[in-house]
Amino acid sequence: KISCTYESVNEGISSEANSLQNIRISNYHSLISKISKGETFQFQDISLMRDSICFKQTLEAKGVKSIFARPISTLNGRIIGMLLLEFVKEERKWGQSSENFIRKQAKILSGYLI
Repeated sequence: KISCTYESVNEGISSEANSLQNIRISNYHSLISKISKGETFQFQDISLMRDSICFKQTLEAKGVKSIFARPISTLNGRIIGMLLLEFVKEERKWGQSSENFIRKQAKILSGYLI
């Protein structure tokens, strides 16, 4: 199971952290599969998601249009969490600069968590 332990939202965006506790990871196979391999999970357009219908429906119910997630790992490669970004106002394109930024942020968070 996974839980959201920290959340930051912009003005006008509802907080979801309290409802994201003890979630069965089997419902989010496409996300967990990528994260467990140390890869970035990305979906620019949630409506095109086909491999994880339960996950897609959950995201659509929350109004998510794009999602990106990166594992947070220790120096020896053990995954201890994930940094997940959900965009609800508009679809967001994922490029190399975004990838570099989220990698750096995940490394910084890892330093605080261990």
